[in-house]
Amino acid sequence: MTESFLLDQLLGVAELDETSYERTEGIIRNYLKPTFGNLKAGKLTAEMLELFCARLGQCQEHCQGRRNGKTDPKTKQKHLCERLAPNTIRKIHFILRPALNHGLRWGYVTTNVATLAEPPTSNWRRVSGPRSSYGLRGHPALEVHW
Repeated sequence: MTESFLLDQLLGVAELDETSYERTEGIIRNYLKPTFGNLKAGKLTAEMLELFCARLGQCQEHCQGRRNGKTDPKTKQKHLCERLAPNTIRKIHFILRPALNHGLRWGYVTTNVATLAEPPTSNWRRVSGPRSSYGLRGHPALEVHW
């Protein structure tokens, strides 16, 4: 059972108006599935979620600062890191939480790690708590291949 499956199931049962559905589906398509889609649902950790949110707070394209100021060979455009809006990062957290709640009730996961992870505040700047041995750059499960 993958995170992608749980997120699709959430969209199938969520009672959202059209605008909220489109916004939720866009966040899932643009941020959650590329990063966590192939991950087994039970393998997601609170640390991974908090680091993911911290990285989006640095660059919404997950470049981790490596592409900042460099020209993309495909588009020939210079990349400038732009952080994702704190409110959008909070929405990501609050999309994962009900998806994992459904997974918990349906027996796909044993813990809802989104309830363990600290949600970013609206004026959020950094992940609080102990530093990971991976830092913000290198947790293997968070590597995105665009």
